[in-house]
Amino acid sequence: MIAQHESVALMVDALLDLPPHREFNQSELANLAGVSRQSVSRHLDLLTTLGIIEPAENPGTPRYRFNPESEVSEALIRLDGAVNAVGAETSS
Repeated sequence: MIAQHESVALMVDALLDLPPHREFNQSELANLAGVSRQSVSRHLDLLTTLGIIEPAENPGTPRYRFNPESEVSEALIRLDGAVNAVGAETSS
């Protein structure tokens, strides 16, 4: 599901680079991930349903934050760490 859309994979990668619970809006996530704002808008429900992001309690413009405590996020963090470790080993 996540890997089916390149823009979702790019957003997840950008989210993994953010400090935990850092708030962002759709435009900020689009800039961080290098995707269009329309792509972010199209996939926000998926990221929220999976628990990767959660709405921030903020009046006005909708804001979100990466949720590192969700089951899916924890798995993504472990996977990212494993991939980075292999990359470090192969570049040594």
